[in-house]
Amino acid sequence: MLWRTGKVDMITSGVKYKDETWDFRGVDTKEHTHCFHTYPAMMIPQIARKLLKQYGIEGGWLLDPH
Repeated sequence: MLWRTGKVDMITSGVKYKDETWDFRGVDTKEHTHCFHTYPAMMIPQIARKLLKQYGIEGGWLLDPH
């Protein structure tokens, strides 16, 4: 199976694909208010920022159901 992502063609026929841009080791994940309380399923700000940049629309709406 082949997906065209605009940047990289990913083939999923048994070949693993590793996107280094999702590696946040060595990055300060306790930005802003994320250092006040810790809990197991905390989403780090870098993931939310990357998702918004990749899939968001400037000036568009964002629904956070939680």
